[in-house]
Amino acid sequence: MASAKLPYLHGVALSLAGNFGPLSPAAGVTWAKAGTGFFSGVVVGYLLAVLMSISRTAEKIAFPYLIASQMIPVLGLVLYKMSKSFTFAARKSRAPVSLSMAVELPPS
Repeated sequence: MASAKLPYLHGVALSLAGNFGPLSPAAGVTWAKAGTGFFSGVVVGYLLAVLMSISRTAEKIAFPYLIASQMIPVLGLVLYKMSKSFTFAARKSRAPVSLSMAVELPPS
């Protein structure tokens, strides 16, 4: 059994409604920072895509880094999920556990 439980949805809604005044400025700052990050990412991504479509050298330089940057969140989630399942499986079977991953890049 979990040591802490999440509150019910109606409890969260009532708390949000009761504290709406103090939370509004913080929510505005959060949305502004998230919007700034999103739109700056869009601009950088668009410029990088245009540069890569114009220059084959820029594409060869940037492509491996772009693939690696897409894999970082996936690897983190996979390792977290596997660590949870392997602890249970390792206790049950007492077998050594190995982790391997294959990354396939498109042909150039």
